[in-house]
Amino acid sequence: MKKFYIYSNGCSSNLLDGQRIIEYLRANDYSITNTPQEADLLIVNTCAFEQISETDSLNKLKELKKLKGKIIVTGCLPAINKEKMNEIIDCDFVTPRDENTWKKFDEIIHSKKSISTIPDPCILEYHPDWKIIGTYKAFKGAKIGKDLTGYDDGAYHIQVARGCLGACSYCAIRYARGRLRSVPIKDIITRFKKGLEKGYKSFKIWADDIGDYGKDLNTNLAELLEKMLAIKGDYELEILCTNPRSYLEIFDQLLPCLKDKRVKYLNISMQSGSEKVLEMMNRPVDVQKVINSIQKIKQEAPHVIVRTHYMVGFPQESWSDFYKTIQFIWETKVFKCVIFRFFPRPNTPAEKMDGQISQFTKKLRYYILTSFTKIGSLIYEDGYSY
Repeated sequence: MKKFYIYSNGCSSNLLDGQRIIEYLRANDYSITNTPQEADLLIVNTCAFEQISETDSLNKLKELKKLKGKIIVTGCLPAINKEKMNEIIDCDFVTPRDENTWKKFDEIIHSKKSISTIPDPCILEYHPDWKIIGTYKAFKGAKIGKDLTGYDDGAYHIQVARGCLGACSYCAIRYARGRLRSVPIKDIITRFKKGLEKGYKSFKIWADDIGDYGKDLNTNLAELLEKMLAIKGDYELEILCTNPRSYLEIFDQLLPCLKDKRVKYLNISMQSGSEKVLEMMNRPVDVQKVINSIQKIKQEAPHVIVRTHYMVGFPQESWSDFYKTIQFIWETKVFKCVIFRFFPRPNTPAEKMDGQISQFTKKLRYYILTSFTKIGSLIYEDGYSY
């Protein structure tokens, strides 16, 4: 039996893709090893959301290139930074944009069982050499240690859509993930019931932008949650992640669902409290309406823990703009967050914008915001912080 080794980097969506690759290779008579020197096949499942994750992926690829095994590079990096990929020789590249591109695996390994027959996984295995950019204490259940990193392994993951309808000026992920492709509600309910039957209590409901879920199927996230919550049981739902624009579009429908105490977490990917910066990010939204909606959740559904993402150092972000992010945090008391420094990604509009912020200023704002959210979390929340 041939052996394979896989390194996965990035978000949970990417890790789920890595899990699908594992199940596919096992179905084709490969066995997994955590020792790359033993492997006939080496998989590097990359991330390129930010410079740090891209560098980690490239370093791992360079390390594995020294070994004898055949290398397949997958994940977002091959579609995002083709210039870097052109420097890598003697590798095969697979970008999981859609089922047609996934099928390139079949050609490379001459498979008996096609990857199209392998469903999206709901359970993540953990391997000592897997890395997730997101080992943040703010996220409940994160395991941080020498052996395991990432989200808690007690959750049942349901990815309800791939791709998005947005065109954020800083984001290159859409080049790898493509346009929105939602899973029909009946299929999601089937997966959900299977998880309940297996005894799972915690469910992570995923999409690249879950707020846009269903727009290609004439439905929406609120309708999906209504159908899920109609199923009796002792469980909790975690909803990840929504653009504030799409979130506001369905908020009035969504709020009754949030009042159900089985909905425990909602992630609104805010990025900035400045409307000027959000406009330049091509994520325009009425910030005050977002603040009002979060305050309403805290009043009418206080059991829901709202989390978000903040980005510092976007081109032309002034200190006044940065202060507006602090003001947004103060007014909403959303201290549970992931904070990123802006890094220009290849072929994105933000890469070419005037007014790029110095690395020193980015680091300073990053330090100020992380300190502020940590203190705020200790005062207002339960002690979890970034």
